Amino acid sequence: MNSKQFKILFFLFLVVFLFVHHFFGYLGHYGYDDMEYAQLAKQWADGNFHLSNNHFSYRWSIVGLTGISYYLFGMGDFASAIPSLLVSILTLFLVFWMTRKKSVWISVIAMSLFALNQWSLFYSDKIMPDLYIALAVFGAIASYWSYRFDYVQKFTFLHAFFFSGFLLMGFLTKETVLLIAPVLLFVAIYDFIQKRNFKFWIYSILIGGAMLLFYFIIIKIKTGNIWMRFDAIAINSYVNPCSYDLLPIGEVLSRITFKYWFEMIGQVMLLGIVFLIPAISVKNFRDFLKMKDENSFLVVVAMVTLVAANFMTINFKAYVPMCVDVRHYLYVIPLMAVAFAPYVEKYFINREGRYSIPLLAFIMTFIAIFQGFFTAIYFFIPFTIICLIRTFVKTEVGKGLQKSLLFLFIASLLILPITRMFEESAMCFRDINPMVKKHFFKSQSKNIVFTDLVLKRISDYYMQYDTLNTRFISYYDIKNMQLNGDESIYVLINDYTTYVTSIKKDSVPLFIREFEKQKYALEDSTQNMKLYKVIDRKVLLIKEKEVNVNYDMEVDSLKGWNINPLSLVNDKAQSGKRSNLINGGGYSVTLVKPLKELANDSTFWVEVSVSCSAFLSEKIDAKIVVSLETIDGKSLQWLGKDITKDIKTFGQWGKIIYNNRFNLPKNAVNNAIFKIFIWNDQAKPIFVDDFFIKFESYNHL
Repeated sequence: MNSKQFKILFFLFLVVFLFVHHFFGYLGHYGYDDMEYAQLAKQWADGNFHLSNNHFSYRWSIVGLTGISYYLFGMGDFASAIPSLLVSILTLFLVFWMTRKKSVWISVIAMSLFALNQWSLFYSDKIMPDLYIALAVFGAIASYWSYRFDYVQKFTFLHAFFFSGFLLMGFLTKETVLLIAPVLLFVAIYDFIQKRNFKFWIYSILIGGAMLLFYFIIIKIKTGNIWMRFDAIAINSYVNPCSYDLLPIGEVLSRITFKYWFEMIGQVMLLGIVFLIPAISVKNFRDFLKMKDENSFLVVVAMVTLVAANFMTINFKAYVPMCVDVRHYLYVIPLMAVAFAPYVEKYFINREGRYSIPLLAFIMTFIAIFQGFFTAIYFFIPFTIICLIRTFVKTEVGKGLQKSLLFLFIASLLILPITRMFEESAMCFRDINPMVKKHFFKSQSKNIVFTDLVLKRISDYYMQYDTLNTRFISYYDIKNMQLNGDESIYVLINDYTTYVTSIKKDSVPLFIREFEKQKYALEDSTQNMKLYKVIDRKVLLIKEKEVNVNYDMEVDSLKGWNINPLSLVNDKAQSGKRSNLINGGGYSVTLVKPLKELANDSTFWVEVSVSCSAFLSEKIDAKIVVSLETIDGKSLQWLGKDITKDIKTFGQWGKIIYNNRFNLPKNAVNNAIFKIFIWNDQAKPIFVDDFFIKFESYNHL
């Protein structure tokens, strides 16, 4: 087998591995941006796609290709994955094509650095735009490289056309393609200084300008506003953790000085730099920057791209660097793969940088551990060991060992992808589709399914956005809906999507929060997923109102509180200067809260939560009491709790916690009150401080 055949065979092996990853290590969908693209693609496939204020509707590359896939193959996970897989394969092919004249090892290393990168692989089957951007950026750079180094200034128009076309594809995918602008400007200015490639740049400007003009004419015709895409971006902008223009300057400085670089190291994105740094240090750096040869050009472009990705703003009105999320930087991976592959070969074949490379590998390992990227250690430790072996084994020992270590290095690149495949397979994402289809797809009965936000969006996707008979409602939207009375009610729970949604206990309805206590019928289940049917609708309670009341004993009077100022003493205090002294047989300060301020006639129950601090010298018979009574003093419900159930240590401050639910009698709202106090039934004194009281009223859905 000659070298060309081996390169082709390895390329095909990596293509097959992409499909193996999809079928055996598929994590599934995020449930956010990807589902937006899927819904728009479905509209595209059905012929009812329209531009709107939704900025995703202007990302035609991903929406259009996914829509075509749906039209040809039907809507499903594999049809959703086909466009991204093709984009990944085309990017891999460009890596293969750019290294086809290099040695076998350089080509194999370059293809491996791209295709076996855990994040290139992870996004290779996702409905996400980031690999499209990677293809666009890499394709544009490859077009320029081909014109200058491969075909040596031949076929100028064709190269300029592909250069502009790839950039337009990136612009039609996502606006972040503009992050490559400083790199292209750097190369263009250097060419003009060196008085070279004028024809290429002039053609590119003219062709690119014509393409953009045609694009904006289409936008004008379709929307009536030539700048509608940018207006849509402004409409959909929101404050997020990466709104650096609103954050303290310290956050911005940490983002551009070390957070980006640490993230890239921890995600094993800067591997090639380990081999590059020693190579640059032994060359004339100024000559290197002139980009006279192919290797120096690719390295400089890759490094400028890395730096620009760190510093470039994504907002023209303020300085807002990109979020430190690895998916936004996938476009640097193929560039670094072709740029750094020759230096990887030089190390393993000639031991260039034999002392500095293990040191750099060790430093990266330390940073990964220090920053909490513990998964990266699975790669960095074997990688460092391989480098140490190569460092201390002389070149003269034999080519067999050199190639064996190089093979081990390439094999080590499989560690993280295969680890992720097993982890992602264990998530059992593929359980969602059959369960949703089995119970709800084309159902003739009316159904309401309550679930988390991510699973709601994914279920809508599997239902092909058919909401005629079955509606999936996220927990957050339950309070805004009304039941007709003829629907079957279900609760769908998936461990993975619940985790991804980051659901907070207090943010979901009570009947979801305590679904284990309810008498739901288990309709279906898998390892990580359960479908329940709600039999008794009386359990469908949602929070109507929340009222919080606090008192810290620092003022002598406060609305709603019965206070004896003489009982507020300076002897002890948990916070502030005073506390409430309760002598034997006495009562603490007392909250009196009219029920009508908390509930209405349809309220089913009120949940009361009380916390306060108490100081007991010894064990005392005392109770914290919540009493629901009429205005004239008739008891409706009286619920007390012995405070020594919470106070276990005497002679110091302790916390008392009380929670209970009060079912409301009919017609009680307008003539009932809550009273909350501590009752000391013994002669020993008690000190109380810092009452925090929460009332939550619940009603039937």
